[in-house]
Amino acid sequence: MNQTGDLAILNLKSLREQVYDYLRESMNRGDLAPGANLDLNAISRRLGVSRTPLRDALLQLETEGFVTILPRRGCVVNLLTREDIRDLYQLIGSLEASVIRTEFPRITPAVIERMRSLNDEMTEALATTTSTTSTPPISSSTSAFSRSRPIDAWWIWCGP
Repeated sequence: MNQTGDLAILNLKSLREQVYDYLRESMNRGDLAPGANLDLNAISRRLGVSRTPLRDALLQLETEGFVTILPRRGCVVNLLTREDIRDLYQLIGSLEASVIRTEFPRITPAVIERMRSLNDEMTEALATTTSTTSTPPISSSTSAFSRSRPIDAWWIWCGP
């Protein structure tokens, strides 16, 4: 129990998942910039974990294309090229178009207003984000009306 007598909320994620989340968030914030060599010993010390969950998280990040593990030389954060970004936006556009077709009967004026609000937030985020500070947050207006758990989960996974 904590000091107020409430039960503490447990973190049920594995160490690998927690390290993975930390690294993804650090990349999203720009703390781990593209091209940066990762100091695995420093990250391990900072997080207070052994190198095993760190290596496991890095293997997942490499599988997803976020980092490259160089045998006996360390790990580097990958740089997204314009082509990578274009491909990602084409994929996102295709998925959003599919959601629109599926969910169209559920779109109400309130949903349209929520979508406008999300678009305004994204426009503001893009205007205030520089290439040297951090990456803009990803948001999807389709999640404002989607009743699909897989679609919502996908956006949570892609999010910052």
